[in-house]
Amino acid sequence: MMRMNKKGGERLVSEQLVYIIIFVVVLITIFVIYSILSGKGSAALDYITNMLRFGR
Repeated sequence: MMRMNKKGGERLVSEQLVYIIIFVVVLITIFVIYSILSGKGSAALDYITNMLRFGR
């Protein structure tokens, strides 16, 4: 059996984590640009701010 180097496995996990974070940031950026260009971004922002007021 081949023994895996502990540092090599940690590096693989951290590398995958970096790719996942980059993918999520790009996905959120695309969603924000689409919502702004379609004109629904301001309505969504108003809805979110109204939800976050907590009874004010």
